[in-house]
Amino acid sequence: MRCICGFVGILKTATQHMPPKLTIGPRYVKQDKDGLRLFQKKTLEVINNSEVKIILVEAPVGSGKSYIISKLLESEILKRKPLVLTYPTKILMESQVAAIVKGIGAKNVGLWPYTAFLPNKLNIFLYSTDSLCYAVKNMKNVKLDDRGYLLKKLFFDIQWHSKNSAVVTSPDVLFLLYSREVYGGSKEIQNALSNAIIFFDEFHVYSELSNFPLLIRDLLSKNVSKIILLSATPFESAELKRIEKEYPTVKITFESSIGTEHDFIFNYPIDFMYDTFKVTDIRETSEKIIPLIYDLPKPLAFISDSVFRLQHIKRMIQSCVKFFDIVEWTGLEKQRESAITANSLILGTSAIEVGIDMPFRSLIFEAYYWTSAVQRLGRVGRKQPAKAVFFTRKDLAPFLGNTKNWERTNFENEVLKNALADPREDLITGDCFRGRSFNFLLYDYELGRHFVYNENIFAMYDIDNDYCYDWRSLDLDEKRKILKEFAVPDSTTDDWLIRDQILPFWGVLKGKLANEYGLRPQVSFDPDRDELRVFTDKHYYFYGGRNGD
Repeated sequence: MRCICGFVGILKTATQHMPPKLTIGPRYVKQDKDGLRLFQKKTLEVINNSEVKIILVEAPVGSGKSYIISKLLESEILKRKPLVLTYPTKILMESQVAAIVKGIGAKNVGLWPYTAFLPNKLNIFLYSTDSLCYAVKNMKNVKLDDRGYLLKKLFFDIQWHSKNSAVVTSPDVLFLLYSREVYGGSKEIQNALSNAIIFFDEFHVYSELSNFPLLIRDLLSKNVSKIILLSATPFESAELKRIEKEYPTVKITFESSIGTEHDFIFNYPIDFMYDTFKVTDIRETSEKIIPLIYDLPKPLAFISDSVFRLQHIKRMIQSCVKFFDIVEWTGLEKQRESAITANSLILGTSAIEVGIDMPFRSLIFEAYYWTSAVQRLGRVGRKQPAKAVFFTRKDLAPFLGNTKNWERTNFENEVLKNALADPREDLITGDCFRGRSFNFLLYDYELGRHFVYNENIFAMYDIDNDYCYDWRSLDLDEKRKILKEFAVPDSTTDDWLIRDQILPFWGVLKGKLANEYGLRPQVSFDPDRDELRVFTDKHYYFYGGRNGD
């Protein structure tokens, strides 16, 4: 492959067309002598109010929303009520669990399935596809074709619903448990969740999606104790607002916690630039990034809207950049945080958009929605002043006017929020909670890699006509043959089959990444016939052939 760095003058000229840099000012927070901030204190007080059913907490990136969960894990309330913590990405889930274990002490926390249950200690059930795969591979006498039994065994054998226990998972898992359409044993688990306190961290990621209000309604109807919604960019759909009016709701904002230069600084100043171009063009994006890698301080992060496009950009960068440590931090691959050095280039996606606290000194990022732009900008300037470059299709100039120095909150509200789109369900950008989704195994033959993704893969990839449409009707031996035909190595075949058993695939595809993403595909699912149809500019048909577990 021809190295893009070979173009004459690219390293010197690529940044010349960007507008002059702006300065985004710092942000401060008031806190008491014990380090507790007013919005944190008020949230903890409201949690103890038995009348309140919904609590919304709005506070800026880096202001300490996650600390509320840490305090709650140490409180007496955990001995009376189950605690369920949900996060929108696997990486955020694992990162928050690691922070909890570090804060409380590894000797005082049992983390299933990786450590044993600890009597009279805090026990956390980490429920993700990866943890279930790990459990299946390490548990005896569990058959791959007994999914309902597996779920009940995993939940109840570890006694997570006893005193001092918490479940860490994703909204997708809760939706599946409450829909009772995927797992046997869901009713028993719902009963165990009654009276639970359920957190939705960074809930803006899925608040506009139609299945999220359905999940909230279902949880409230099953007598959960409280639902707590946390976000720096709270975007509430009309249906979610209606639910808030039907149940006792308290909204807690950051306004009374705003500090001055005499208080604690949690957002440092940022030098900000932006560049307007077609960001879905892999080659152009790579050409923009290369000179910035050399110019910007390290550790430097690049956050892309697409995990698939990022793989192609990564390959181009690796062919040109020889002097920096490249670290991938996505839902597909997460290298250890200890791998980040003063010479690191971290390539990530929405997986590090929310809640991840890394020592970035500079950031290059894309974002279609204003919520993502605010969240991603919040990844830098958490420990020291930083630099940021925004790749966008939007021209920010009309919203900037002649102002070069911005107060942080005003920049977020007057520029990013006004210039960029609201979260919507139709455009495809990255991982997101969908409630009911349909998973596929895709072979990207340009990269030579395999990915699992939901039906939105059809909006991102040009899918070949040669695909497996009857996967769900095949037995294990037949599935092994199909995986071999789609270039799955023998060494990973069993891992894919275990994953398929936990969250079944609807088909196996192959294709190449599209240069322009389409709208969200239309899906027609017939549960009685166990059939799925996906409509883009083409029509795809998938046959299940049998129902139930």
